[in-house]
Amino acid sequence: MRHGVTNAEFVDFLESTGYYPKRDENFLKHFDQQHPKSGEEGLPVRYVNLEDARAYASWKGWRLPSDADWQVAMETEPALVTQNPLWNWTDSEYSDGHTRYCILKGGAAWRAEGSDWYADSGVHSPDFAAKFIQIWAGLDRCATVGFRCAVSLA
Repeated sequence: MRHGVTNAEFVDFLESTGYYPKRDENFLKHFDQQHPKSGEEGLPVRYVNLEDARAYASWKGWRLPSDADWQVAMETEPALVTQNPLWNWTDSEYSDGHTRYCILKGGAAWRAEGSDWYADSGVHSPDFAAKFIQIWAGLDRCATVGFRCAVSLA
């Protein structure tokens, strides 16, 4: 998608499918009674985890982009990441036997400063990837992560 999935698009998914996550910690925390606040319908959806994003993509008949898909798309049109920037879930999920992690691409407008212990933040170049350790739904769903969808070309 040329833009992140919007709050309004995600509401259409919820209303069409009745989707509700198995674990609902922080699910759509920025919504008011299962709907975006007035004026925020066109903004990218946040407070969704990888499972929520995959469910939406499946409903549309699409998929989440891999980190390689993301890099190619953003190198082609780098301006796509600068409008309403958020980290984006990719379908690049791994496990090392101890932890599950996913690759995030893009970067958020919010930038952590003041310590070397902070995770990478800010908007990044297309070749940059952040390793996001999936701990629990309450942390996986946050204000700085959204998602886009991709389709495979014939």
